[in-house]
Amino acid sequence: MNGQRLRLSHLPKVLVPEDGITKAELFLYYQTVALVSIPHLRGRSVTLKAFPNGVKERPYYRSWLAEKTPKWLGRDS
Repeated sequence: MNGQRLRLSHLPKVLVPEDGITKAELFLYYQTVALVSIPHLRGRSVTLKAFPNGVKERPYYRSWLAEKTPKWLGRDS
């Protein structure tokens, strides 16, 4: 976004064990489809369903932004 940078952590972490999909691979997928998908998502509400321990473990819904969220990231509130 306009030359902004994100700090990504734990990239080798396996998120989908049965397929061996890592956090890095998932990020690369999102990066690949971003130009097509973002125009359809712009202006829509987003809820983050986090799976901090992989898809086999219990998720939680995040309805707030972490304090370390970059200020340049768009938000409605």
